[in-house]
Amino acid sequence: MISKRNYFIILIIMGIILFLFQFSQIVKDYGNDYYYNENTELKIPKRAEWEQLHFTVDDDFSQVEDGDYILFLGDEKSNEGLIVSQWTLYSKRNLMVIDSIGQYSVEKHKKPEFLLVDSRKVNFSEETEVFKEFTSEGISIVFLNLPDVSEIEGNKELMSLLGISLIKDDDVTVEGIKIFGGFLLGGETIYEPKKKSEEKRQDLDLTMPWYITSGGTKTYMVGLMEGYYDKDYKFKNDDYPAIIWRHSFGQSQVFCVNGDYMADTAGLGILSAMIYELSSYQLYPIVNAQNTLVVDFPLLSNENDEEINEIYSMSLNSFQTDIIWPTLITLAEKNKIKYTCFMTPKYDYSDASAPSYGEYDTYVRFLGEKDSEIGLSLEHAEGITLLEKLAYDKDYYDLIENSILLLLHLWIWVMWMN
Repeated sequence: MISKRNYFIILIIMGIILFLFQFSQIVKDYGNDYYYNENTELKIPKRAEWEQLHFTVDDDFSQVEDGDYILFLGDEKSNEGLIVSQWTLYSKRNLMVIDSIGQYSVEKHKKPEFLLVDSRKVNFSEETEVFKEFTSEGISIVFLNLPDVSEIEGNKELMSLLGISLIKDDDVTVEGIKIFGGFLLGGETIYEPKKKSEEKRQDLDLTMPWYITSGGTKTYMVGLMEGYYDKDYKFKNDDYPAIIWRHSFGQSQVFCVNGDYMADTAGLGILSAMIYELSSYQLYPIVNAQNTLVVDFPLLSNENDEEINEIYSMSLNSFQTDIIWPTLITLAEKNKIKYTCFMTPKYDYSDASAPSYGEYDTYVRFLGEKDSEIGLSLEHAEGITLLEKLAYDKDYYDLIENSILLLLHLWIWVMWMN
């Protein structure tokens, strides 16, 4: 027989063990809000957010450092202006827009990182010397487009600034475009339509003046013409129309774009490539696109139950809990990933089985403990429209929310009574 003393000792030990197991679960439940997605809140204080500054010629530049902004000469509402605005915003650079080069003074406004020029806003016959002064100050210039051929041909100073040694033809149509390696992502590339169907999809500007660049230039993009390369695309000589090039002038670099390539989204990549050319290194954010999405999991109803039992000898809910979920957890721990599971109450709405409320609570806890989150799946079988599915799902989630509130009120009442 067990003495009363030993009986009470065993009883106390069993009570302590029960308390420890239950207390740890209570603490875990109390310290976690499984029904709240923390990713919906902005965690960075607003004061730490970057906001683009738009400088004007009348602003006080006493607190502005050299290179703190991009200077754009042109119309911000033009196609080129819209690309410049988007690019400066995406690359987190401040912007100053001027209508004429005479509005700007290096001594008053501090040096920009570099100058972007829409040539349609410039009178080169009178203002070429001003751009040469920019280069002498160490400010690099990007001409987003070039003035008319006649304006360049009659201005030797401008030809020298742009790095053009010869204008071979006022207007020529090339057969294709070649981008040399080391400029844009993707390496060396040739764009040349081989079939009539490809010609219809050709959206590059193939008509342009034929400029021959001078010494001290680096060409990034050229036009291809018959007779200037063989079947292996090996160039026979350097006498081909230049489209994008860089010219060393004074203390700076002058980039030129022969055509309207900066008037659409391609200009975003070209501007980024140019700024990389001006720097010995670049720091840029890498977006981690390795998001792990699990669609239609968990499924909260025992659909197709007979087929599932025949194959796996268990219900769909048991299959998800005992096989799929442990597998996902193993992959997550091994590869250090987190999940976004797109849950659905039902997939086949013609099936008689109803969604389980207990399964919802189980998976909310599972995912919350693994720092993962739940999304809502819009997938569904035939026989029901998306609006009908959303209405059905809304009734289900509303019922769950009301049940949670009811249990919360019941818990508060029990605690108050005690």
